Amino acid sequence: MLTISLAGRYGRTLTLTEEHPVLVRTPDGRVNWKKPSDIPFGRRNAHGGIESWNSWACLPKLAEETAELDLLPHLPESFAESPDGGLVCSYESKYRADQQWIHVPRRVSLDYDFGYLLGIYAAEGHLQVNSGKLNGEIGITLSESEDALAQRVCRIFAKYGANVQTYIRDGRGARELRTSSVPLAYVFASVVGMGAKSKRVPTCILNGPADAKNGFLEGFLAGDGRNPGRASNTTGRRDVKVASRSLAWGVRTLLADLGHWVTVSTGIERGNFPQGSTDREYRWFQVAYMPERVYARTLEDNSYLYRPIKSVETVDLDCEVFNFEVEDDNSYVSDFILHNCEAYVAPASRHHKKREDHRDGGHRARHQARYRLTSRTRRATCPR
Repeated sequence: MLTISLAGRYGRTLTLTEEHPVLVRTPDGRVNWKKPSDIPFGRRNAHGGIESWNSWACLPKLAEETAELDLLPHLPESFAESPDGGLVCSYESKYRADQQWIHVPRRVSLDYDFGYLLGIYAAEGHLQVNSGKLNGEIGITLSESEDALAQRVCRIFAKYGANVQTYIRDGRGARELRTSSVPLAYVFASVVGMGAKSKRVPTCILNGPADAKNGFLEGFLAGDGRNPGRASNTTGRRDVKVASRSLAWGVRTLLADLGHWVTVSTGIERGNFPQGSTDREYRWFQVAYMPERVYARTLEDNSYLYRPIKSVETVDLDCEVFNFEVEDDNSYVSDFILHNCEAYVAPASRHHKKREDHRDGGHRARHQARYRLTSRTRRATCPR
């Protein structure tokens, strides 16, 4: 087994077998697969600086594959597109009229505002369920002092015909925003999830336009993140602590697309809620970054974000090793891009790999494109 450590304050290591090649950038700017034991690590000179390293691990930039979200696949079968372009829900009872939402189109543009709405829901939103079904009630819990944020959320909801009522929780310092929209509630539940431990960054955001990605991040950090403008935050750092592993790693993926290679840290602490503390322990996941950093310890281009490889060490472990597969070419993202392919170990296959590289085909050519995060590769981006 080999353990790979990255430079800087990344704080995590990755231990893997020889059967897992790593996508590596070399000083000449080329990107190729290398067996862990073949990776040149550390600095190649004493001058220092980000360019002085022998190798860099790679994180992929995300592909933009869709500019809109079709809502019907996320709604019950009783929903359909109305002639005026909105949505309509038909009921079996002849005594109940069809219900329409003229301001909620079947296809929603993945713009900054919709991304922001999904982000603030991921951070502070909850849905109401009656008799096992969503009733359309949507709640967003903010601090009592966050008046500007509350107005912004109300404005975005109003675009989709959802009027928001505001309630101040006396003695708790909280402001509750409540609105009702059955189609939006179902879409939130489907693409983001319900419950603190089950929420995630939607695939439509990960593979959507830059405006939608930025909107989701801003909405999410506005709701759950540390305010970089607060006087007590002297470093200007933005960080967020959540209960969902998937959500934390999804935010990390979005930040990588903006050039920030961040760590997902985790820990356990006792619950502390507005209604009081509890003896029950909860696991948390935290992501932190410096939006106004002075010095970047990474390189980037249109395809990848690169972080220097500090060391590769051989370790002896007596443990169970898992071998899992993902769709397409069997490459995936853990702390960086890996490949699960025994062809790189067998001598005959290594000759085949050289011929593929010579033709500039195979895995190398496929990885020149920006990364598409599918449902299966999403699970591979969340190490347990």
